[in-house]
Amino acid sequence: MINTTTWNGKKSTQWFDPENWTHGIPSTNLHAYIPSETESGRFPSVAEKLCIDFTLKNDGKFANEGLIVLKENGIFQNAGIFENHEIATLVNSGNMTNTGELINSGTLDNHKIFTNHGKLHNEGLFENENTVVNPGSWMNTGTIDNFGLISNAGGTLENYNIIENKDQGKIENKGFIPEDLINDFSPIKYTPSIDEIIFQKNTIE
Repeated sequence: MINTTTWNGKKSTQWFDPENWTHGIPSTNLHAYIPSETESGRFPSVAEKLCIDFTLKNDGKFANEGLIVLKENGIFQNAGIFENHEIATLVNSGNMTNTGELINSGTLDNHKIFTNHGKLHNEGLFENENTVVNPGSWMNTGTIDNFGLISNAGGTLENYNIIENKDQGKIENKGFIPEDLINDFSPIKYTPSIDEIIFQKNTIE
């Protein structure tokens, strides 16, 4: 029994075109795989609403220009490049792991557990209402609203804009974040040692 369909981009970049998949459009019992290379050279893009209640593994490129909702039983493993564009929203209510590169220019709304082992670049709004674990590299040039827990578990969190802890939100740092980050949103420039990274930031608790 076939339980995985692989992206080939045979006809276009449209996710919902069955001709772009080896065994049809991914669904509840049909998991999705995006390879690092395709014969057509095309990779998928979502412009509508996509609900993921299956396992999606991306080793190639994947772009969201619509609304992606990762359901409670959905799994999204990004080992390639995933771009959440300016007009797009990604809602994670399932299990999301990044070991590749994730670029958020739109809205990323985390309601469950998000783990970043790769590179995460937030240029838009990252809203956390549960748990984010960061053993990787995270750069923020947008806004992070934290209502839950951000655990910087041995990773690097570079903040060039605003990280705001709201309600019971907190940040647990076991990696590298400057000790004197503050909450008054006034910009402060640091000149770290040669082994550190230059930060220009506003807030963190």
